[in-house]
Amino acid sequence: MNRESLFFKRSEEVAARFLQTAVVIDDRAFPPTEEVAVPFPVVAPVTPMTIQPAVPGVAMAPAPMENPIAVLPEPHRFEAMPVIDGFARHGIVCAVLHRQPDDTLVNPASRIGRLIHVADILVVDWHIHVGQGAESFVQTLDLLESIFRHDESENRQQLRLIAVYTVELNLGNVMQEIRQRIEQTAGATTP
Repeated sequence: MNRESLFFKRSEEVAARFLQTAVVIDDRAFPPTEEVAVPFPVVAPVTPMTIQPAVPGVAMAPAPMENPIAVLPEPHRFEAMPVIDGFARHGIVCAVLHRQPDDTLVNPASRIGRLIHVADILVVDWHIHVGQGAESFVQTLDLLESIFRHDESENRQQLRLIAVYTVELNLGNVMQEIRQRIEQTAGATTP
């Protein structure tokens, strides 16, 4: 699409007037500040700067760090402040929620149940941590389904932008899972 076209510029203006609120839902937003101790020494990763010259016939591992770090950060932690600031720069109020087990539309008193009705933009993590290191997208599909069902039955006039983000490499599979769920359970037809 040509960003310089009149159509694109007018579309941006319309979107800027329409979009006022955003809700970001991630089960890893605002992680606990407790440190996670590891039972082994942390070794600096091999990089071009740390590779030692090879001696023929001798394999050399990188030397351990002088002061090994005993804490591993959450690998998929969600940093809320850059997202909030980014929306604010565009004049959009943004709430970031650390998703709790009772945060569903089935529970009308939940934070999601209360905010989803007023959000112009909903941003949801595809993978939800379900314990024991396992992740699942089923809960995200359930949430999306309940949003579509609610909007279809109670709020047909509301326009909403829903974005699903993921570290998943095969975005086609993610799109297909969402499309199938919407078509099967909400009765919608997607293009």
